Amino acid sequence: MIQYKRLPSIKKRLMAIYRVLVQYRDPIEGRIITDLFVKRPSPKMYPEYYTIIKRPIDLREIYQKIRELKVCEQLVLLDHV
Repeated sequence: MIQYKRLPSIKKRLMAIYRVLVQYRDPIEGRIITDLFVKRPSPKMYPEYYTIIKRPIDLREIYQKIRELKVCEQLVLLDHV
């Protein structure tokens, strides 16, 4: 049974982690490290990426799943396994 009352607190934690992740900068170069992962690369331009990464996901999709609580429901279910 999913404990729906726990979902909002899990969602808040995941969003906080997400915000830190997307703002993290390389300490030496100062560039945002996750810029390359905002959008999946083109399969036509980078077919080898899709050979190595079987189920690619980008940061936009992760953000959307957190917002829709899909990730949160899965985490609560894992709690009961």
